[in-house]
Amino acid sequence: MQLEWLTAQATLRCWARGNPGLNGGEWTEVEGYPPPSNIAPSPEVPALKTPAPGDLMPWPGGSLTAIMSEAFDCAKCSESLYGRKYIQTDNGPYCVPCYDNTFANTCAECQQLIGHDSRELFYEDRHFHEGCFRCCRCQRSLADEPFTCQDSELLCNDCYCSAFSSQCSACGETVMPGSRKLEYGGQTWHEHCFLCSSCEQPLGSRSFVPDKGAHYCVPCYENKFAPRCARCSKTLTQGGVTYRDQPWHRECLVCTGCQTPLAGQQFTSRDDDPYCVACFGELFAPKCSSCKRPITGGTKGQRTEWVECRQGNGTWYWVRPRDRTALQIAELTSSLPPGLGEGKYVSFEDRHWHHSCFSCARCSTSLVGQGFVPDGDQVLCQGCSQAGP
Repeated sequence: MQLEWLTAQATLRCWARGNPGLNGGEWTEVEGYPPPSNIAPSPEVPALKTPAPGDLMPWPGGSLTAIMSEAFDCAKCSESLYGRKYIQTDNGPYCVPCYDNTFANTCAECQQLIGHDSRELFYEDRHFHEGCFRCCRCQRSLADEPFTCQDSELLCNDCYCSAFSSQCSACGETVMPGSRKLEYGGQTWHEHCFLCSSCEQPLGSRSFVPDKGAHYCVPCYENKFAPRCARCSKTLTQGGVTYRDQPWHRECLVCTGCQTPLAGQQFTSRDDDPYCVACFGELFAPKCSSCKRPITGGTKGQRTEWVECRQGNGTWYWVRPRDRTALQIAELTSSLPPGLGEGKYVSFEDRHWHHSCFSCARCSTSLVGQGFVPDGDQVLCQGCSQAGP
């Protein structure tokens, strides 16, 4: 069925024209309006009611055309919408000017309203006419084109790359906005261009080792350049310590005697083997002839020597501070091995004493700085020596 709305003297009349196959062009009277003269109503064509606002026919552009006899006014200005375009909203119909003034957004570029019949573009809480959404440098339209926002300015990809994009350090091509890239040491790479300098596999987010401008994945670097531990011969990838100008794993630098870790500790060596102070003293330090314990320290910086003095038929030995003018000077004090401090100890012939242990075997008087007389494996002060056995 085809509907036709006709106006005659500003009065709405609605007719239903029947199918030409039904009684050939007959008309049916609608809501009491008389049909054209000399045309009989057809019982096979249903009657139509007077159209309400919801029965309006579509109008190109999204609006509707109304030709009505009852009141139908704009919800804002109250002017009649008869024979005019209008836009239906949840709050009622609006004439086009009122709709634009009430609901249209303002273009962020030209500051004019974006009418209902204009294409509107939206970006970051800003609205644009289609013709106003363009690159701020070359004025190229950005509608349906990729673009970048830099400091609140819209730029096409070409202008952005020319002004702001960096070049890949490997291939020399521009790193396009939005593409995955890697940055290191002030340089930029495409993700697929950042490769291991040895195996040429992409490094991506994997760990790598820089070396003289090149970049290596950890396995390649270890195989080619990493130092090797002097003890286990395995590579050192991080940390480690240096001993005798050679790299060591911290866990490999241990005392040869007790296996105590020596990294960060005081230690010494013998025949290139490291020892902690305790083991070195027990194994190699001179033993005190009095207490039999290792001599691993003494009075810091103290240095003594003995002077042989002949008096009558006896020979006396004196321990006193060095006197370079004295005759027949011989060393009585020796330094401790490296790593055992700067202390000194008393040495006479092939025997050694702690300073605190160098005393008379009978009266225990300290003989440091005093004359003494050897008596077999013992030393005596002058008084005890003269007193006899």
